[in-house]
Amino acid sequence: MKKFLSLILTAAAVFSLASCGGMEEEFLDNSYVYISDGSGNSSATVIDDKKFNPFTLWVTFSSAKTDLDGTVEVYYEAVADGLKEGVDYTIKTESKSPLKFTPGNYVVPLRIVWEYKTPNEGTLTIKLKGSNLSYLQMGYPGMSASTNKSTFVFTKKSSGN
Repeated sequence: MKKFLSLILTAAAVFSLASCGGMEEEFLDNSYVYISDGSGNSSATVIDDKKFNPFTLWVTFSSAKTDLDGTVEVYYEAVADGLKEGVDYTIKTESKSPLKFTPGNYVVPLRIVWEYKTPNEGTLTIKLKGSNLSYLQMGYPGMSASTNKSTFVFTKKSSGN
């Protein structure tokens, strides 16, 4: 019985040691940028109350490259459906495209002020489009375009709905 138990323990130890190599951490060496709100969401519903003013999105730049010596510019597109800039919302001047990441700065705010003077409803989609760095990926690497946080969608509704 002791030999059998010893054999089982030896086999378990060998399998444990053999499997350790398969558990190595893989470090992400892709450079990418993504957009989300403070809670990590990729969408928000805006209702005509003042808690959404100004609404800040966070555009985060992640790079394994440590030799960046210039400003990284990230371009985005704002597409409105049923809403008009200057009437229903305003993208703050300092948040206009392109967003600029200076050396050592990896998070840039994108601020939107919502107007409630009109009862207009619709969506505003902020989509990351590109960068001055050819290797910079828009959204998390290895994920589908619908889930990689390369877009943020606002849905504006009036409080009556």
